[in-house]
Amino acid sequence: MSLEDDEIMIDDLGNIARKVMEDVVTQDLYFLPENVNSWCQQIMDQCLKEYSKMAKPFKYVVTCFIMQRNGAGFQCASTCFWDTKTDGIISVTGDFPHLNCLVTIYAVHV
Repeated sequence: MSLEDDEIMIDDLGNIARKVMEDVVTQDLYFLPENVNSWCQQIMDQCLKEYSKMAKPFKYVVTCFIMQRNGAGFQCASTCFWDTKTDGIISVTGDFPHLNCLVTIYAVHV
């Protein structure tokens, strides 16, 4: 993203996602498979709610991945065909005692 305001914005998206993630997934939370969908939905919904308050000319896509912290690794990747001068992506990770969380935000200028 080349525009200075948009570069600041993408960092803001990451900071918002990190705060939302830490509010939903607290340090003392244990991994419970039956709650993962709810946690992911809460994180994604809260992020989109906060992003809409920014009133920027962007569409947002938010994904959330939560897995039990048990020593297993995970890897993910994505690719986009878009305008690299105006659109952007940021991923935020949360390493909690009992689970790992990855939130990815795509911002597409409209």
